[in-house]
Amino acid sequence: MAACLVQTKHGARRRRQITIRSFFVNSLGNVAVGAKGEAMPPARLWKSIAQLGAVILASLMVPGAVCRWTMRSGPDAAGTPVQKTGPSQGRRTALIVPDAERSKLHQQRPDWIIIGNSMANTRLDNARLAAISGRRPRKLALGGSQSAIWFLLMKDIVAGSGAKPEWVTVFFRETDLTWPEFRTTGANVEVAAAMNGTSQPEWKAVMEWRTREARTGWNGISSAASDALGQLLEGDKLRAWARGKMQKTAFNFTEFGASVPYGLRRLELNDTFSPARLRHDLGTDMAAAGGADASWALGDVGEYDVGPTHFDPSPAASFLPHMLALAEQHGFKLHFHRVRRRAQADRQTPDSALMASYMQDLRSWLESRHCVLTDEYRDASITPDLYADGDHVSSEPGPQQRYMENFWQRVRPFIGEAAPSTKPRRKAQ
Repeated sequence: MAACLVQTKHGARRRRQITIRSFFVNSLGNVAVGAKGEAMPPARLWKSIAQLGAVILASLMVPGAVCRWTMRSGPDAAGTPVQKTGPSQGRRTALIVPDAERSKLHQQRPDWIIIGNSMANTRLDNARLAAISGRRPRKLALGGSQSAIWFLLMKDIVAGSGAKPEWVTVFFRETDLTWPEFRTTGANVEVAAAMNGTSQPEWKAVMEWRTREARTGWNGISSAASDALGQLLEGDKLRAWARGKMQKTAFNFTEFGASVPYGLRRLELNDTFSPARLRHDLGTDMAAAGGADASWALGDVGEYDVGPTHFDPSPAASFLPHMLALAEQHGFKLHFHRVRRRAQADRQTPDSALMASYMQDLRSWLESRHCVLTDEYRDASITPDLYADGDHVSSEPGPQQRYMENFWQRVRPFIGEAAPSTKPRRKAQ
C-alpha cells in the first residue's frame, strides 16, 4: 500500500511537470508560428516580442505619467499648496506635515512634548495642561500611530526642530513600546514615508530582518516587483491625493442649504464628529474578534493577543533603545506613561502574571537608564465615567480636566521641576 502511495505521488508529480512543460512549449510555439502555420522568421519573432514589450511598457508608463501629471501641482487635502523643498519637506499626508511641525516647535520652544496617539489626544489639552502645570507643553500625537511612528516623530520632528525640550513624554498602552511592527500599514505607510522612515538606519535595524524571510525566493521576486511598481506609479501619493480630493469634494457638498462661512462650517463638522460626541457605552476600540489569550487577563485586549509577551530591550527588537539613544544625543529626558484602559476601569481587572512581569522588567530597564515610567492602571480614581468610546477619555472639559489634574499630580515630582535636579530621582508610581 505504501509503495502504491509513493508511486501515485510520484506519478502525480510527473504529470504536473509534463503539464507545466507542455504549457510553456505550446505558448512559445504559438508565438513562433505565423498565421498560416509556417515557422516565423527570427526577425519577425523578435519584432513581435518587441511589440509585446512596448505594449507592456506603455501600460506601465502611461498610468505613471498620468499620476505624476495629475499630482504635479495644486492644493493638498487641506487646501494648502505642496512645496518641494527637501528630502522630508513639502511631503504631505492627511495626518502630518513634517516641515510645518518642525517650524512650529522651533518657534514655540515647548519645554515638554507629549508623543502618542489618540490616548494622548483625548486626554490632554495644550492650553489647559499649561495652566495646570505652569509648563509649556505641546502634544505631538497622531491617531492610530504606534511605536515606529513615535520614534520617527521624536527623531525627524522633535530632534530635527532644534526645539530642545527638557522633557519628552510618550503615552502608551500595554506592550506598545516593544511591538515595532504594530500599525505600520495603511495610512501609517504614508506617515512613515513623509519622515523618510524606511531609509532611517534605526528603521532598518529593527524592521528589515522581520521582512527578510518574506523576501526570499518567489516572495522576494514579487516584493521587488511590487516595490518597483510602487516607485513608478507612486500609489501612496496617489491615495493621499485622491483621499484629499474626495474629502474636499464631500466637504463642499455641505455648503448647499447652509449660510455658514467656510471656516466656521469646518469647525462645526470637526466638533460634530469629534470623539467627545461618540457613544460612551462602547467597549474598547481594539475589541477582540475572539480567542483572547486568557493569560493576559483582559477579555477585550484585542490585538494585544498577538503582541510581545516578554520584555526584550535589544536594539533589533524595538525602537525603544533607539528612543533612549536619541534622547541622550539631543539632551532631553524621557518619560513613559502607561494609561489605564477602559477594561481596567470597568472591571478593576489586575494585570496578569505575564503583564506584571513585563511591566516590572520595563520599569527596571528604563530606570537603570535614567528614564521615568508612570503607570496609572491601578488608579481607582480614573473611573468609567471619564471615558468616551473605547479607551479614549472624553475630551469634554469636565472629564478631561479631571484627568489632567490627576495626571499632573502623578508627574509633578519630576516634570514639575523647572531645571534638572542634582538630587536622586524619585521613583515614579
